[in-house]
Amino acid sequence: MDVPQKLLAIDDDFRSKTEGLQDVELGTAEDFTLSMVRVWVRALTSKKGSSPIHEALNVWNRGFCQIGNITASKTLDQFMSLLARKSQQKLVIGCPNCKAPNQDERKILECMYAYQSGEAVEGRRVLLHWLNDEDVCFAEHQVILFVAALSERGYVFVNTYQQPASYSNTQDESQYVEALKLAGKCFASNTIH
Repeated sequence: MDVPQKLLAIDDDFRSKTEGLQDVELGTAEDFTLSMVRVWVRALTSKKGSSPIHEALNVWNRGFCQIGNITASKTLDQFMSLLARKSQQKLVIGCPNCKAPNQDERKILECMYAYQSGEAVEGRRVLLHWLNDEDVCFAEHQVILFVAALSERGYVFVNTYQQPASYSNTQDESQYVEALKLAGKCFASNTIH
């Protein structure tokens, strides 16, 4: 099943678009999560039976086998499936070969860092960029389980990227949430399992 490009963006030539972004040094947890998010999207957006989907699933399986945690695999899949189905904003994810994380990928990493470091309010604020309150509750559960599973294996997120200005503590949250309610839904429902 082909996913329309406007629903979930993946661009094989995204590397050229990330060259101007500030380089960040990602830790192991960030590197692993970013790789898995990108291959999840690759599997979702590739044609059924194609080489890219098989490569993406192979990387996904090897990655989670390497860290030895099935819970992490299931919860990241559930989190990404929820974003794909329920996001109120377009979500742009780079291809597996992209170098620097783009803005949406940085938000995902920021969310993971926030929940792993016990900053649930900040994590929730990031999730509200894409999801409504009801969906945030399920997303929070999946993110908490994912970061806990990585923590068990010694994968710790570090805040090595700058926090986007849209998440500053001075912003009026009610205006932020109201703006999200006006946005249309942008995603289709698919999962790679």
